[in-house]
Amino acid sequence: MSKAPLSAAKLDPDFDLANAQHWLRNLHILKSKIATILEGDCQLPGVEKPLTFSQIKLLKNVQRGCALDGCWSLQRLAEHMQISLPALSKTLSRLVPLALVEVCADPRDGRKRRAILTHAGAEAIEQFDLWRQQRLAELVGMGTPGEIQTWTAHLEAMVARLDAFWTQPGNTD
Repeated sequence: MSKAPLSAAKLDPDFDLANAQHWLRNLHILKSKIATILEGDCQLPGVEKPLTFSQIKLLKNVQRGCALDGCWSLQRLAEHMQISLPALSKTLSRLVPLALVEVCADPRDGRKRRAILTHAGAEAIEQFDLWRQQRLAELVGMGTPGEIQTWTAHLEAMVARLDAFWTQPGNTD
């Protein structure tokens, strides 16, 4: 159940629906552009095909599973990533031929399969993280001195207001 509309007394005098829609559109464009810049396909040295962000995310989760429990089963990996087992298998089928990950039978239960990160997979993760740091530095470098701090302050204020709005009764449905 949502709250009643704000009364006119609470609204900014310059507010109108067109301005609000324009603001929302710009937020969406900003999110999309930053995601494209920092999470777009990445051609890594030594990897014949560009990797998608989803593939990198899978590699990082395989790495996490191996570090925590000696490599997760495919079922546990899919559950952890909140994706279906067929979606996981499809992504793995693109990474196995690139020798970034291996899928093998569980030594204790041959019916289960486990994903194992290869040395090349670990190197791909490192290269991606370096690539992403470089892209972020380039992105931040586009701002003038002091501008990034101003943007950060404005964004933090917006996030705080949105958090306050979201936690009000009736807004979390």
